[in-house]
Amino acid sequence: MKNAKSGVAKNSDINKLLEHLGISEAFIATQCPVDIEDFCNSYPGKVSGLAFIGPGEINAESFTNFKNKMMCLASQREARALQQMAYKTP
Repeated sequence: MKNAKSGVAKNSDINKLLEHLGISEAFIATQCPVDIEDFCNSYPGKVSGLAFIGPGEINAESFTNFKNKMMCLASQREARALQQMAYKTP
């Protein structure tokens, strides 16, 4: 499945890497949530937690199933930008 914004099939690449390394579940940290949203929704059992580090934008709907497993680290400027985008998890 290709990511609409990047055009790259990242979910299968991440899964192949985890399988190659013998990792059944991982905590994933990223600056670009769009890079992992397809993987998280295709393989939710392989995601033990998520950290978004200085993200510019988060599609909250893509991560609804992970609301108790995620954290966001942002500067004051980034936090204000996220608040303006009304970042909420249902």
